[in-house]
Amino acid sequence: MFEKVPESIAWVDRLEDGSPFVFYTRPNRYMADIGHPGWLNLQRQRVEAAARAGADAFWIDNTFAYHGRER
Repeated sequence: MFEKVPESIAWVDRLEDGSPFVFYTRPNRYMADIGHPGWLNLQRQRVEAAARAGADAFWIDNTFAYHGRER
């Protein structure tokens, strides 16, 4: 994603010390800041494109509690 959408580097969720929130072990998965406007806009575009292409359902994954209630 960082290669194809370079601005997504700014959408990485960060810990209190500023380091990136990394999930799992190698290969690392950087977790998105799901409240970031750029991330939200990309998801809207993806869903709209899939709906226009005929998708009849969507799966929302990784809605873990660590994202916080406000997100």
